[in-house]
Amino acid sequence: MRPGASTEAGAQPIHSLAFRVMRLCRPSIHIENPLKFFPEDLDPVHEEVKDANVPEVPFQNRTDMTDTSQAFGIGGMLVLPQSFGTIYLGESFCSYISVGNYSDHAVSSVGIKAELQTERKRVVLFDNSSNLLPLLPANGRHDFTVEHDLKEIGAHTLVCSTVYTDADQERKYLPQYFKFTVANPLAVRTKVRHLEECTLLESCIENCTRGPLFLSSVRFEPAPAYTVTPLEVEDKEERKELPPNPDTSSITSIISKTLKEVTVVRANGGSRYFLFQLKKAPPSADPAVQAVQVGGGGTLGKLE
Repeated sequence: MRPGASTEAGAQPIHSLAFRVMRLCRPSIHIENPLKFFPEDLDPVHEEVKDANVPEVPFQNRTDMTDTSQAFGIGGMLVLPQSFGTIYLGESFCSYISVGNYSDHAVSSVGIKAELQTERKRVVLFDNSSNLLPLLPANGRHDFTVEHDLKEIGAHTLVCSTVYTDADQERKYLPQYFKFTVANPLAVRTKVRHLEECTLLESCIENCTRGPLFLSSVRFEPAPAYTVTPLEVEDKEERKELPPNPDTSSITSIISKTLKEVTVVRANGGSRYFLFQLKKAPPSADPAVQAVQVGGGGTLGKLE
């Protein structure tokens, strides 16, 4: 049956092209299973005896260890990501896209488009409609990468589509959809306490990811009617200076400065608390600012 033909009315046509997508992220370490060990560890009087008349059993020595480094179960292999995995808000989504010709004939005038669709908008990541591929031979492929900063939470769909001319000179259109979800890495909770002379704002930042997070800065931007003073208490246990070392004084100073500026939030529900003191701002000479100060609106500001 020729490509594009269908066995019955309404059936989907057979396409010559297909997309393969892989997220570009850090590979994982391959762990050998089962773990290896020295036979002497189980049997102190173990002696290896080989009999030429006894046939070898396949994989009979697969758990025998020849070097102590094999006890970790970590070889020299890295595993590429098999799925999109967990993606968090604020990350850059990078993907390797390959469109291949899996038929036994060439196709021509190949147009390729990659789009990222969310509930609110649709962004074009790649489009060669102005410069079509003149020919894609049998078993050939065209590869490219896309990148986009994720700024929305929820369902995302990577839409890969191609328009091409098959061997029978029929123009065909093939869309493929790859779905993933963007999660929020942080959960922010706030409490407001109004006092006679000021207002206290307590903010709790919780880590919702499986790894530690490093906060370089947390600040509160007050509304024009207020001034703010941070009252956070420095955690001496998590912010330690490295001891001086004359051999690595320059490196130590850089690391020490970095540790002072970074706040560590532990994985899986770890949290840090920040406290801000807000007071009424003095009247401004700018009429526009005065109007905002008088109107108020009940907004204290925003946390960044």
